[in-house]
Order: sequence, then C-alpha cells, then structure tokens
Amino acid sequence: RVLICMSCKVGIRPGDGVQLYFWRIHRLKGEVMRQILDYSYTAEPIANPQAVPVPADGSPYVQQLPIVDG
Repeated sequence: RVLICMSCKVGIRPGDGVQLYFWRIHRLKGEVMRQILDYSYTAEPIANPQAVPVPADGSPYVQQLPIVDG
C-alpha cells in the first residue's frame, strides 16, 4: 500500500512523512490534518513509495496515478 496525494498525484512517505508533506506542500493543519493523519493510521502499513517496485509492463494501471512513457 502506498498513500497517494490526490491533488499532486505523488506517493507520500509513511510515518512523519504524511504530516510533513501535507503541512509543507498544502499548508494543512487543524481538523483537516487530523483527519488525514487518522486515515493514514487506518491504512497502515504504508510502504515508502521509493521502495515499491514498478509494475511490470501490461499490469493493470493505478487509476489515481498518471501514465507516462519511459
């Protein structure tokens, strides 16, 4: 499982990375931040997006992520 920011379409690092990302990039705090953190705790375990292998060619795509050539 990887936590993905629906606005930016990027993977978010687990643990403190969730709070740091949403505070630094989206300047969220208060109740909205608490809701995101609560959700991230219920979704655990969350993998580091940099450690997840790239899907093989022909694999089903992840709807929340853009498709890029390369």
